[in-house]
Amino acid sequence: FMPNNSLLREEFVKFIVNAFGMEIADISTVERKFDDVLEDDWRCSYIYTAVKNGIINGMSDVSFGVGQSITREDLAVITYRALKFAKEDLGIPDSNKELFADDNDISDYAKEAVYVLKSKNIINGTGNGMFSPKATATRAEAAKIIYLLISE
Repeated sequence: FMPNNSLLREEFVKFIVNAFGMEIADISTVERKFDDVLEDDWRCSYIYTAVKNGIINGMSDVSFGVGQSITREDLAVITYRALKFAKEDLGIPDSNKELFADDNDISDYAKEAVYVLKSKNIINGTGNGMFSPKATATRAEAAKIIYLLISE
């Protein structure tokens, strides 16, 4: 399992697709394609299932980021979108809640996801009030999130 190892972007997408029981998409029906996702590769069906269901956008219009470690903030964004896919009413985080000490380091596209998941006790910080959004997520952190999602 190697819990302290970093997690690749495509590995987490596979975890999410399986955890939420998403129907694997027919690749030919997916409009958006990435140059770094080969159709005969194991990750292809998971990535395009997540694309079709609005879970991921990729690193750019043409790149998913295959082989890259996932950051903690991107892990939060994908998790948040997966919860929204499941039609859960996630609400908006209370603006009076305590912010992470490194809130300024969290990308704007990730802030809502980070604070909604924090308010639901699905994610937490890395100590000293920090979230460490740009740090690489570990397999253990991803496993904890998946466990919390499927055990509700």
